[in-house]
Amino acid sequence: GYGSSSDVDMTAMALQSLAPYYNDETVYTYTNAASKTEVSRTVRECVNDALDRLGSMMNENAGFTSWNTENSESIAQVIVALCALGIDPAKDERFVTDGGKTLLDGILKFRTDDGGFGHTLNTGFNSMANDQATYALVAYWKFENGMSALYDMRADAGDAADACRAAMAAIEAADDSSAA
Repeated sequence: GYGSSSDVDMTAMALQSLAPYYNDETVYTYTNAASKTEVSRTVRECVNDALDRLGSMMNENAGFTSWNTENSESIAQVIVALCALGIDPAKDERFVTDGGKTLLDGILKFRTDDGGFGHTLNTGFNSMANDQATYALVAYWKFENGMSALYDMRADAGDAADACRAAMAAIEAADDSSAA
């Protein structure tokens, strides 16, 4: 049941939130709730264990089942998590099937005839599935192009410089007489 076993979506979303701390060497000490033992680990060690678990949950179609349903949103969440961690979802061996299928192959099989994405196979367009598949593909595109992660709202270096130049030009062009 929920809370007693690993869930793809919840694990991937937790990894997305931990991504900014992935390379931090701080060691955290906590008590493992299941074993009642004290544990000292870095975020990286915990994240790597979670990635190993997610990889073991992937099926031969390069997909996942969550809440007893193979669905596109679970793949999307894992793609976003991997990209946020700086891991290529098309190359990490934990996320490539024995037949060579990647998470990108997995998510694209949910494409509908109209170009959108469905929640499950052959059930038609679903807006939530479409949103998540789209932002997963954007996350991968940003990763492939050396840009910031999907949820990193800081401007990429080129964008920041362009934004500063545009702001300075707008300030210079402002009519001081309108401020009176």
